Amino acid sequence: MDKDKERSANEKLGSGEIYPLASSHLRNMATLATAEICDTNTTLVGSGGLRVLPPIFQVYGQSRAFSGPITTLKVFEDNVLVRQLLETKGEGRVLVIDGGGSMRCALVGGNLGQLAQNMGWAGIVVNGCIRDVDEINECDIGVRALASHPMKSNKKGVGEKHVPINIAGTLIREGEWLYADNDGVLISTSELSLETSEQQEIGEDGAEEEERTMGLERLHICLLIKEILLKLDIESLSSLACVSKAMNFSVSRALPFVSSLDLSAFYPDAQILSGIVGGCTGLISLTVNCLRLENSAIRNVLGPHIQELNLLSCYMLSYQVFASIGQTCPNLRVLMLELVDSDKELKFYLDCMLNGCLFLESLSLKIRGRDFDSTAFQSIDFVLPSTLKSMKLQSVLEHDAIRLVDQSRVGAGRNNVQRAHISFPISPLSSGLTLQRLSLVLDVISDQLIIVIARSLPHLVELDLEDRPHMEPLPNLDLTNTGLQYVASCHHLIGLSLVRRRQNYQISFKRVTDVGMFLLSEGCKGLQSVRLCGFSKVSDAGYTSILQSCLNLKKFEARNAFRLSDLAFLNVNEFPCSLVEVKLLSCSFITSEAVKQLTCSSTLEVLYLCGCKSIADSCLSSISCLRSLTTLNLTGADITDYGLSILGQGTPPITHLCLRYCTRVTDEGVSLLFDGGGTIGKTLSSLDLGYIPNISDKAVLTIAMVGTEITELCLRCCLSVTDSSLEVLATRKRFRDECKPLRRLDLTSCSGLSIDSLVLLKRPSFAGLHWLGIGNTYLSSKGYGALSDICNQKPWLKICLECCEMGCYDGWQFHGGK
Repeated sequence: MDKDKERSANEKLGSGEIYPLASSHLRNMATLATAEICDTNTTLVGSGGLRVLPPIFQVYGQSRAFSGPITTLKVFEDNVLVRQLLETKGEGRVLVIDGGGSMRCALVGGNLGQLAQNMGWAGIVVNGCIRDVDEINECDIGVRALASHPMKSNKKGVGEKHVPINIAGTLIREGEWLYADNDGVLISTSELSLETSEQQEIGEDGAEEEERTMGLERLHICLLIKEILLKLDIESLSSLACVSKAMNFSVSRALPFVSSLDLSAFYPDAQILSGIVGGCTGLISLTVNCLRLENSAIRNVLGPHIQELNLLSCYMLSYQVFASIGQTCPNLRVLMLELVDSDKELKFYLDCMLNGCLFLESLSLKIRGRDFDSTAFQSIDFVLPSTLKSMKLQSVLEHDAIRLVDQSRVGAGRNNVQRAHISFPISPLSSGLTLQRLSLVLDVISDQLIIVIARSLPHLVELDLEDRPHMEPLPNLDLTNTGLQYVASCHHLIGLSLVRRRQNYQISFKRVTDVGMFLLSEGCKGLQSVRLCGFSKVSDAGYTSILQSCLNLKKFEARNAFRLSDLAFLNVNEFPCSLVEVKLLSCSFITSEAVKQLTCSSTLEVLYLCGCKSIADSCLSSISCLRSLTTLNLTGADITDYGLSILGQGTPPITHLCLRYCTRVTDEGVSLLFDGGGTIGKTLSSLDLGYIPNISDKAVLTIAMVGTEITELCLRCCLSVTDSSLEVLATRKRFRDECKPLRRLDLTSCSGLSIDSLVLLKRPSFAGLHWLGIGNTYLSSKGYGALSDICNQKPWLKICLECCEMGCYDGWQFHGGK
């Protein structure tokens, strides 16, 4: 990393933004203490390369310690040029103003302090006075001044920019570096670093002093690393490295002991990825969001030490990455890849990988098409490792899936794989591939596929099948009660998911009835998780048989169940199962009475009622008594502000709440939710208010002031949300210093936002923001240049202009790293 980029990284941390740092630079990122600088740079002090300003300044602003390159200004009782400079991009600089020591008026006030914060200035040093002290103390910058004075200055525009100045006998030049904390203010001719200080200290005091100092740190470092540092994520470690020299040293020693690294929450480039992973020499498990990464970046972090590799949103990766993985990761046990379908041949590179990863236990390959569902696995023959226990493929044609499962028998080696289409009946296996978990996304789920799976995979414990038909399946190519009878023969099953999506064609499993459910429940009494989507002919009797027969059932989901009603959950508290998670989506006959029955289960942690439009306020009293509920989705429910007031007084420790399309909710309801005195105001971290017409800036102000735990906020299509909302979210730490930083913010289709609000997205505002959705707004249509600057300032931030849902999990293949 060159010096300019390294300086930029230091400035980002100095401004309070959480940035995933390269381990080789962690020791350079700490804010240097002025006392330590003086102690370890005696030569510079003697030569004049490091000067100490006299102790004449008062401390203001939230940043008690700050540093940065100096911009100089010389004025006298006139602040026009002060504003001109602060309106430019600060980029971590410090504005040093020689005001002649005047004590008759103020050169900087609250508005200029806020401007400096918004434009990314690290601090302001005034040889003169300031005013609006309370406002300045709320700004996330550092300010030093002689005193405060209520009088404003002149507006004639007289002064000199970028010239040498003299403050209390100390010469200060443009481009020099300033370091300030509670002990004082230092001026250095060049940027200082911890490494420079340490090397000088060693040179002056000798190796013996170094050994003594390091020995003191080692007295507690093992306990610190084991009990604290290794339990933190990489962002927290990066922030801790900035606290002190000792903590910086401890973090650098902790990185080699990090065995698992999850970088899926942000979007690293090749340089950031290499820096982070390079310091984690003991890494075993690696998860990366690859939206901005090419093959070479991934190859550089692979090695025989990697046993688990999860590469998400691989927009720029090609199938050649398979060969790289096979060549460099012979000990790989778990592999998950999300790729975009390309014209290159898959079979060759997939064979290279499977030949090299002989111990693979879990394989997940999601290959998505840019314009349609991918069929990259069409007519591809896999010879799977005998160690494989779990496999997930997306997307694959039904007849190819049949062949793949059938040829997975033991003895189906590379030279004797049966490539012809299978015929029935199939002899049961005496021994076979020990595959225990199978997940497939197909064009259609058929009885034929189910029969092959049931007969070929006798050890199956989890089966997840999803299809997306483009037309009505023929009777002999569809799932019927016969298929469910064969599923029932898989007596080891503990997890079952059968899903028919309607995104390509409005269709359901029309050939499955209650009889099929009776057969399933009779054979699979050990099921712990059941997910059934698109069974339009199954009634309450069929679903009740599942709930009553599966003694260990913990998770139950039904979607597009047009005949499911409250009767299925009547006296559910008398059922043998203890439900932890219930999801009812687009079940039009479900009402509040069913919810009241479900809430009799004190173990309920997750409750989805999406699209159940008959859900009303009357059931929220029951929900508010659930002491274990953490996730509640009320999308499209008929609830009002009164219902939210009840929820706001309740005891559930809800962390995720979705109120999307709850059109009767207003700003007042949001206020009652947070101010009700209940648990939710202290625990809520993710809130979705999308598509609610009566949500405005007032609701956002409530969230900014009271929602201290909120890290994900969706305001999609809230037309009354304006620039004021973005401003209060950018400055929410003013209201509550303990507010957690926003990680994801969805402002898609918020037409009330103007192009002027783009300045609020610049550093240092929204420190830690990883994803921002602004599609279909003025910000996306007219602010492309400014957005590019913001992305350059915040390389970890993904700005989505394509109207994707939060995180782009289902849309990254269409626009990649744009």
